[in-house]
Order: sequence, then C-alpha cells, then structure tokens
Amino acid sequence: MSTPPRAPRRSRPAEAAEDNLVNSDESGGGSAVTGGHVARGPVVGGPVLDGTVAGGTVAGGTVVGGTVAGGPVVGGTVAGGTVVGGRARGQTLDEIDRRVIKILQEDGRRPNTEIARDLHVSETTIRKRVSQLVSQGLINIVAVPTPRAVGLNLSAIIGISVTLPKLKEISEELKRQREVRYVGLSTGRYDIIVEAFFLDQQHFLDFISNKLGRMDGITSLETSMILDVVKFSYEWEIA
Repeated sequence: MSTPPRAPRRSRPAEAAEDNLVNSDESGGGSAVTGGHVARGPVVGGPVLDGTVAGGTVAGGTVVGGTVAGGPVVGGTVAGGTVVGGRARGQTLDEIDRRVIKILQEDGRRPNTEIARDLHVSETTIRKRVSQLVSQGLINIVAVPTPRAVGLNLSAIIGISVTLPKLKEISEELKRQREVRYVGLSTGRYDIIVEAFFLDQQHFLDFISNKLGRMDGITSLETSMILDVVKFSYEWEIA
C-alpha cells in the first residue's frame, strides 16, 4: 500500500516572512513589524524594527536597524541600516548616484544597461536610481540648446537698483521676460543682477528702453556687454 506524498515543508525564513507580512488592509493603517521580515509587500504607516524589508516599500514609516532591499523608503527614515537598490528620500547622494550623474552629464542618452555594466550593478538598480534622482528634483535630463543655436549672439550682465518696496514685483516681472535667463537678488551696489541674451544691439537697446525703462520702481541700472565667452556650462562638478 503506497503512502500519500507529504506536502513540502516551508522553510523558516518563508514562514517568518508570511507571519510578519503587514499591509494596509490587515493592519488598519499599518503596525510595527518587530524582529522579523517583510517579503514582497509594502509596510504602510508603520515602522520595521530590527528586521528586513525585501522587494517592497516602506511608506510613511521607519526602518530601524534593518535593511531595505530593492525598494525606496518614502516619507520615512532608515536608521542604522542599509537601502539596497534604492535611496531614502532626503538622503544625500552616495557613490553610485554620483557616478550615474557624471556619466549622464557626458551623455544624457546613455542606456541604463550600459551604465549598469560600467558600474557593475544591475540595470534595475540604475533605472531606480535615475528615476529617484529625477522625481526628487536632483537632476533633469533635457536638451539644452546654446544661445547661438537660437540666434542669441549677444549677452549682457545688468545690475539694477530698485526701490525696496518694489523689489519682489520687479524681480517677478524680470523673470517673465524671454530675454532673461538669470535673475538674482543681491547685496552690494545693485539690488538685482540679471543675465540676458539678445539677437543684436538693436534688440538689446529695445529691451533696455522699452521694457526695463517702463518698469515702475527701477531707479538706476548699469549694463556690461559680454565680448567673449570663455566658459559656458550647466554642468556641476560631482566629486
């Protein structure tokens, strides 16, 4: 007489993972997972203490003394642990982030697979890192034409003095001018420093006379025309 086959026994890590799985439906908004694992699922609104989150997300909570593998921590903190394949929101750039940014500065169209091969990490890691850097406003991947590409062959630095009650109003008006590429409020001789680009000298004159000259609150200005551009770059050095 044959004996029925026995069901395979689950491993202890798998049992622990399931026993300690927390989701928003079962926990009523999320409760703490203490001394255990969370596998393939999110922890919402609650901390993970002395444990591990594998392949999931901790949203609005805290991971203390543990590890988050393959997922971000959103709105929370990781204390005494590690984020693998992701980065906690608000965390400073790490070595992988810096190397990814440096590669993209040289070629913004570089495929994630090539970056991953160069850095000896997975393509998934690179894809997540780039996505996080963009979503957190740390980088932008865009085409930036040079001024000459759009016919702006003349540039000038303009120092502007204003009556202080009009400082914000004038700076906002300057920001809306298509010729203006930089507006900074400053100390010293001028209240506002502007960098602007023009098609030619007549365009420059029209801007000074018809736009700046009609702004109420400007008391004086000084222009410095740029004769030669030695360096023009949007790249920030990543150590």
